[in-house]
Amino acid sequence: MKTISLLAALSLLLIVGIPGQTAAQRGKDFRNVNLNAGPEVAFPVNSFSDTHNMAVGGSAQLAIPFAFRFFMLAHAGYNRHWGSGDNSVVQIVPYRVGARMRLIGSTYIGAQVGAASRIQDDSNVTKLSYAGGVGVANHRIDIGARYERHEFGNVTETVVVRVAYVIGLQVGSARR
Repeated sequence: MKTISLLAALSLLLIVGIPGQTAAQRGKDFRNVNLNAGPEVAFPVNSFSDTHNMAVGGSAQLAIPFAFRFFMLAHAGYNRHWGSGDNSVVQIVPYRVGARMRLIGSTYIGAQVGAASRIQDDSNVTKLSYAGGVGVANHRIDIGARYERHEFGNVTETVVVRVAYVIGLQVGSARR
């Protein structure tokens, strides 16, 4: 419960404490670095759905442009899955890096790879994690869905739906 409270407080601090940029500063082509954070709901799939129910959590992503329509991503999150039957609660903390490609308009596709920690019954295991997803993002909101897979021995697979607030970050000096 402390982790959820900490993530909620951090998200609120980021949303309220960091001012967004004006439309003139941002530009129309989404070139600036941005941070987005928000809640997410994860639905277990395949064998994981036999032992666990949906999860709630949150995540934050840093998106750094590196080429036209391409962004490097740093992702960190937290999800809490409730167990079904005699299965206990599983908390999953993924941290990954990846890339996002902007397609037509505000739509994008992306992929990430990294690690995830599974916390269950006072044990902690960290293994390979990867994800791929699609979404729609503008300068204020990012709505996306992704497939995640965590290789904990017993594979954990989820489909995650996320809504995030986008915060434009001023990086470097302004050009004139």
